[in-house]
Amino acid sequence: MNRFNPEESNGRDNVVPLNKETVIALWPYSKNDLEVDKEAHATERGKIKGLVELFVNCWFLFILVLLFNHFEFINLLSYVGGVVVLIVLPLFSLLRGFTHIKLNRNGIGFYQYDTSTDTARKSIPWSFVQEFYVNANPKRDVLAGYLCVKEKTGTVHKIKLRQIGEREQWHDLIRAIDEWSGVSSSKLDPHLFDATEIDKNSPSYTMLWLEALSAPPERARLNPLTPDVRICDGKYTLVRQIGAGGQGSAYLARSTDGTQVVLKEYILPIYVDIKVRKQAIERFQHEAEILRGLKHESVVRLIHHFIEDHRAYLVLEYVDGETLQSLVEKKTPIPMTEIVEYALLLCDVLLYLQAKQPPVVHGDFTPDNIMVTKDGRVKLIDFMVACEVDPESKGNSSLAGKPSYMAPEQFRGCRSVQSDIYAFGATLYFLITGKEPEPITQLHPILDREDCTVVLEEIVAGCTEQAMEMRVVCMEDVLKKLHTER
Repeated sequence: MNRFNPEESNGRDNVVPLNKETVIALWPYSKNDLEVDKEAHATERGKIKGLVELFVNCWFLFILVLLFNHFEFINLLSYVGGVVVLIVLPLFSLLRGFTHIKLNRNGIGFYQYDTSTDTARKSIPWSFVQEFYVNANPKRDVLAGYLCVKEKTGTVHKIKLRQIGEREQWHDLIRAIDEWSGVSSSKLDPHLFDATEIDKNSPSYTMLWLEALSAPPERARLNPLTPDVRICDGKYTLVRQIGAGGQGSAYLARSTDGTQVVLKEYILPIYVDIKVRKQAIERFQHEAEILRGLKHESVVRLIHHFIEDHRAYLVLEYVDGETLQSLVEKKTPIPMTEIVEYALLLCDVLLYLQAKQPPVVHGDFTPDNIMVTKDGRVKLIDFMVACEVDPESKGNSSLAGKPSYMAPEQFRGCRSVQSDIYAFGATLYFLITGKEPEPITQLHPILDREDCTVVLEEIVAGCTEQAMEMRVVCMEDVLKKLHTER
């Protein structure tokens, strides 16, 4: 049975059928198609072949010298040369390990394509394979773990997850196992690489900065991107624009594997002081790093980020739904039972953010930044002004957000975890009443909606207390009260 269904788990519309074999190129080999990277492999083989020839020539030179001279040190050098050529170099080739994994209907093979011969280092028929599993510590960097192939004899072959390196390659590997092996792939999480990719696909700040500096001094495109335009070396194809703002646009796009994604675009300044440009890139990188560290079903998932044509892009999972703002405007009044369910989901995601070490403050927790899916789930988006805060401090200096949902301390340039609690209370008020909250005010929804329960009134009023010392401190108390309303 094919457990891994890309259409269900990744939103793909079309799944490309498998070829006669699937080849997984291990890091640092960047191509999955061996024919595409054939020239690179030939270059590597040439280097090693040249090294071997160098030692062979040196060895023969020593032998010639030995024939005409009888110095013992020359004799010693000739023996050393022979040992290097006959023993050390072949041993070096073996120790380098394999560079590619090949899967087909016969079995799985481990190949080394950068030596003078393209032969399998190890081939295992499917009938010999007992199971596939991942050996990794979920509390640490998952990609520091291993994909394990266990034979029925008990022998375990390990491949570093970081060497697989690409989400698409991971999906291809699982599909090949499901298609040909007859062995369950249930222990291999299809989403393992969704939010954690190595540097070649998720560049560090240094790589982003160098990429931005190396770009031509003018934009290739002056207008918003149009449908069918391909960016990031053809990896993403634009479908349509789904939003626009002062700093850029948002686009629906499709990746090469058919997955629908959202491209969040930031326009980077060109004709400015280099410090201004650097700050813009740092803000972009900051949002990417915050998102990369968050793994929760109610937080939008970051897939990739890159810079191209003086524009920075976050590649995010596509959420099929609408904003909470739009939902309330169309559906007011929302039934109280439905409001409680939304409040529980929002409370849960805030608990997750505040439990992080250090805690994460969203800073712009508003109905505009909460997506509601068609099946009633919520997704928190737009972490542009989010930050990590020291629980012992009074807050971080920053003035950003929507006034109706900003806590009093935010107007003074400070944020803390309680600032998001205030925004939660203001958002719950909007859900209940359908009215925009009055800025810097303790809110009382029971005055604007007769069927508002006393518990919900207490929650909103407690979350929107003006003084931080009087405001709700822990969302766990709110969660307990909400459960009494179910």
